Amino acid sequence: MRGFIPSSRNRFQVHALARVYDWVIDAAAAAAALGVAYIALGVTADVAVRYFAGGAIKWMLESSEYVLFGIAFLGAPWALREGAHTAVDLLVEALPTMAKRYCALAANGVGLATSAGLFWFGGIAAMQSRGLGTMIYKTVVLPEWWILAIIPFCGALLVIEFGRKIRATLRGEPSGFARRQGTP
Repeated sequence: MRGFIPSSRNRFQVHALARVYDWVIDAAAAAAALGVAYIALGVTADVAVRYFAGGAIKWMLESSEYVLFGIAFLGAPWALREGAHTAVDLLVEALPTMAKRYCALAANGVGLATSAGLFWFGGIAAMQSRGLGTMIYKTVVLPEWWILAIIPFCGALLVIEFGRKIRATLRGEPSGFARRQGTP
């Protein structure tokens, strides 16, 4: 029996799926950017209302907490893909090329495992919260699972991105640590 030989149709499907995945990451990053704008404008408006009218926008602080949570999770897959995170690689840069590859594999493997944990346990927490009907009672009342659902979604995106980085490192492509930080 012959081994699997990818056809041009299969390659097209894989590339189409990769484009959809990249679009989802870009959309998540855009949502995170909108969240930053929301907080900047909302807190400014809240301060102006406090200063000039002596009142406050009661739900602004609370909604900013939820949006900040969303910004961190929604922006993480994009930051990972683009290499826009902080990397202390002084020691790694002094290593030979093969050792750099092993370090990239180890770091990305740990990242993949951590992200898989976020996906799994975040999914369990969100499903349990939905099943129990847990509500958050503050200024704004909302189902807790609405907030928790972002964890498994972004955890899955991170798992895929770390998998892509591991695959690229194994192929000798320049993306073991980050795109902009050189080749491992």
